[in-house]
Amino acid sequence: MIIVYTCDGKGKTTAAIGTTLRALSNNKPVAIVQFLKDGKSGEIRLLNMLSKVKPFNLLTIFSFGKSSLTDSMKLKGKDFLLMRKALNTASSIIKKKPFLLVLDEILVALRFKLLTEQDIIKLMDNARREKIHLILTGRGASKGIVEKADLVTKMQNTKHPFDKGLKAVKGIDY
Repeated sequence: MIIVYTCDGKGKTTAAIGTTLRALSNNKPVAIVQFLKDGKSGEIRLLNMLSKVKPFNLLTIFSFGKSSLTDSMKLKGKDFLLMRKALNTASSIIKKKPFLLVLDEILVALRFKLLTEQDIIKLMDNARREKIHLILTGRGASKGIVEKADLVTKMQNTKHPFDKGLKAVKGIDY
């Protein structure tokens, strides 16, 4: 199954991590490739700590991002190289045939034009051919990706503390 969690609301990565935990609890191997993230968010730090214990040892995590947020108006060659490296890592993982592959924030990389829709559709096709469940997260799912997916959930932002100028809360937002 190919699952897309998209739009401007909160919870896209959280939903993907929840599915990751469900797969691991059933002794299924899972890989997470983070696009535009440095691997230091709370949930990823915890999963890395747990990776030495069953069933978490069935999980591999790869993060391709800088320690600061990527500004779509100030993209550099390094940003393109990191996303290409993340894309190549995801392609390599598909060949290893995990039960589930999570491509966290890959849709933001598309939105920033760091990847193309065709790059992502090729990954989707390869995962489907290898019978790997795939989750794509991030704002900006294109029409072609939505059409190719089996399940699409749009996380809609109705109200958010950021709208009032409040900062992200450690333990809730990251």
